[in-house]
Amino acid sequence: MSDEFSREIAKRSIARVCVALDYKYATSSVLDILADVMSNFVQTLGEQIRDQAEISGRCLPGIHDAIAVLDQAVSFSISLYFSYELLMDNYGFLLASSTDILERASGFCI
Repeated sequence: MSDEFSREIAKRSIARVCVALDYKYATSSVLDILADVMSNFVQTLGEQIRDQAEISGRCLPGIHDAIAVLDQAVSFSISLYFSYELLMDNYGFLLASSTDILERASGFCI
């Protein structure tokens, strides 16, 4: 499969996801960036599945390798989410969002 063809499929997939999430408008550059992110994710996922099979002593990956890699990814995402929640609960007052910074800065403008 050529790079141009796979890129077009990725852009169309991202566009369908955007429609499903009820986005009304997205520029071509946004779709390009999201397609690149998705392509990179799929490629990395495939490499990790291949590595999992090699670690287990197999030359061809199977569904059990994919499940193991996805299980690791999900558990990492969940732990990352709870770490963020813990950080915000304990130190959220130290972290200012960009809108807070802009609002404070606009108060000092003369």
